[in-house]
Amino acid sequence: MDVVNNPLFKTLDPYVNDLIEYMRLNDDGTSKYDIELYPHSVEDTRLDKLKEMKYYPDHDSLINLGEAAGDKNVYCCTLDWRLGQLDNAEVLNEYINDLLKTTGKSKVNLMGVSFGGQVVASYLALYGGAKVNNVVLHCPALDGSTIVSELLKGDVTVKW
Repeated sequence: MDVVNNPLFKTLDPYVNDLIEYMRLNDDGTSKYDIELYPHSVEDTRLDKLKEMKYYPDHDSLINLGEAAGDKNVYCCTLDWRLGQLDNAEVLNEYINDLLKTTGKSKVNLMGVSFGGQVVASYLALYGGAKVNNVVLHCPALDGSTIVSELLKGDVTVKW
């Protein structure tokens, strides 16, 4: 059955569209609305800076890493989950390059949680591990996330 004729879909459709409207993407993957969801620069995404901003993505993981390694040694590459893992792997590559320049290090340790795990895996598949010392994937979403950007662009028709 086509989802449009599904009674549940008909009931929820206006509410879901209102809820996700501000998250919609243009065809080129840019945000339809002028919104900035996350801090991005290496300087702004060091854990001590994130704490100052009261911004804690993957809160427990970051806090535990900060306790183990020190807040000034933990960085968080923020990702726009509306994009697919390949686009975000490119973002991660640029972030790693900036991080290595900023810190003077030659390698990073990566931890990816959920979708971040998929991005780390995609990064490794695309760019290799030459700049990576260790990798931890915590509950990685290793399949199916590309549908998120397709749904937000309106490229997917769901049929039951």
